[in-house]
Amino acid sequence: MVSPGSHIKNNKNIIMNKSLSLISVGIAVLVLSACQTTKAPSSAEGFAQADSNKDARLDRGEASDYYVTSLFTGRDENRDGKLTWEEWKVLGHKESKAGFNAADKDKDGSLSLEEARVFGRKSGAFADTFRQADTDRDGYVTLEEARNLYASTEGPVR
Repeated sequence: MVSPGSHIKNNKNIIMNKSLSLISVGIAVLVLSACQTTKAPSSAEGFAQADSNKDARLDRGEASDYYVTSLFTGRDENRDGKLTWEEWKVLGHKESKAGFNAADKDKDGSLSLEEARVFGRKSGAFADTFRQADTDRDGYVTLEEARNLYASTEGPVR
């Protein structure tokens, strides 16, 4: 027997899952093109922020760290520099409490940015998008490659 309103809940979950998928792709593209909506720096400025070793290209670690930092900042609702399970989880997404607990290395019930970055690198959170952007397969993403990925999914870079 179907409970009243269960079809509405299922429809909401489907819409949430599709929305989260689109949001994830959007964030991934924005990370590689390094555009931020708060200040709207040029793609070159944002890329420079992600390029922590200043070699004019992003390695997997730099791209992953920038991606994780963007997600972390967006989810840290109270801006305390830590993510609780409630801030970490996104309904309908594949994150699990076990994954959260695995990332929480100091077992204090929250994630620091560093714990989140380490977990992001280990889990390969940004690996597929990085591979897609790295068109010459040299293990790095240049500003041009990032712009090309952005243009192929979002239109010309501003």
